[in-house]
Amino acid sequence: MNQNNKFDLHLHSGCSNDGEFSVNELLQMANSQDYDYIAVCDHNTIAGVSAFLSLPPIALKTRLIPGIEIDCAYQGKHLHILGLGIKPERVVERNLFANHTKQESEQEKIRLLDLFRRARAKGLLFDDDRVWMLAGVSGASGAQRIPCIEVLAAALLEDPRNNDHPLLAPYRPRGPRSGMPEFYFYLDHGKKDGFLVTKREYQDASWAIKTIHASGGKAILAHPGGYHYFSPELLESLMNEGLEGLEVLSSYHDLAMSKDYFQLAKERKIFVSGGSDFHGRWKPTVKMGIEGASTSISTGTSTSKSAWLSQVLDDIFKLVKSL
Repeated sequence: MNQNNKFDLHLHSGCSNDGEFSVNELLQMANSQDYDYIAVCDHNTIAGVSAFLSLPPIALKTRLIPGIEIDCAYQGKHLHILGLGIKPERVVERNLFANHTKQESEQEKIRLLDLFRRARAKGLLFDDDRVWMLAGVSGASGAQRIPCIEVLAAALLEDPRNNDHPLLAPYRPRGPRSGMPEFYFYLDHGKKDGFLVTKREYQDASWAIKTIHASGGKAILAHPGGYHYFSPELLESLMNEGLEGLEVLSSYHDLAMSKDYFQLAKERKIFVSGGSDFHGRWKPTVKMGIEGASTSISTGTSTSKSAWLSQVLDDIFKLVKSL
């Protein structure tokens, strides 16, 4: 791989309920920074990618790789599986994700009511209309987006009635979780045993992987460092279902974690991927590009010259060329 290649194989547009920018804006941003490849992987939908591809083509250096990030479950564990290089026309023709997208939307609406109830039970005050306003609309369709936990957090933090609430103190300026307050609120209270964790049903990972394959894409496990229950045994089980790769470089990983995941992927002889998981507003310290990950790696600088990292970049490029 040319060490000057720049890429990010995990971005979100405004069609994710926690994203900010349109696919066109993401491409323009990437192109202005001389990126060669980006993959837009919205949560459970290809609406943004499809809408962009329906427009007259524009001449850019940056190549768009269509993708999706599917919420699913495996052996009782919630996972995100990326579909990289999917063919939107095949998705539409075979109606592959439509029911899943609709079901996820309906579950999110039910979940939101439960989130409101749980937040108020903690004495947190907010106006429902303000939460919906902060959520905004989808960049592709203009439809109202369903508020996510990060949006609820923003409404809670801006409401003066919560100024002295101890639950929000860590996310205030100079607090230990103030760097990305809304996202850290989600991690602290919307994951594992947090008070905003709600029970819900997910499609099985085997379905996600098969549907990604049917759409012409490669199935990649996203940010393994984001799951406290990740293990080599879990990866092997997913590989038996047809999983083809592991996201090694991610904003969820420090350098040591990335190195371990790379070794694991090489031992299992699966594809290696890398992306920032850039969302925009709700993850303000996560920037576009591999250099936006906590690994702080720019493929065009001297920081990328270690032998193992050069091999990571070579292997990611092999994935890109296979899509």
